[in-house]
Amino acid sequence: MKSEGQETLSLPPLTSSFRFGNAEQHEFKVVFSYLGREQYFVNDKLHHSHFSVLPRGVRKFKAHGHEIEIRIDVGFRKLEAVALVDGVVVNDNLLEAAKQGFAEIEKRMKEKVDSTPSLEFNFKQVAIQAFAWCAALMVLTLLFRTVC
Repeated sequence: MKSEGQETLSLPPLTSSFRFGNAEQHEFKVVFSYLGREQYFVNDKLHHSHFSVLPRGVRKFKAHGHEIEIRIDVGFRKLEAVALVDGVVVNDNLLEAAKQGFAEIEKRMKEKVDSTPSLEFNFKQVAIQAFAWCAALMVLTLLFRTVC
């Protein structure tokens, strides 16, 4: 449950698209899910769907007489996808928006951690409290022995 003043951090979408063909008449769209599903669309029609535990490698397609190649390397600190059409790089940073989204989340989390008061271990304070408890225990023990 979200309390007042708290903001939620939503994960950025892992999608991108680029245009190709004569006069850039066709659109190729890539959609990745956080659970391993990869979907590739040409002109908003599903061209290929793929599930991958480790989203790395090269996906090759033929669409409208063009060879399309998507090179993917997604890891813990890595988010890269490059698109080639007929061997020519058309987009060398397909997931730039997702990278920026993750950078923003990381920045907000760091700001939140920096604004949280630190809990430093204060040896002197702990020693004083321990001594006080021991003294109180000794007094109670002496009182208990004299009463009983």
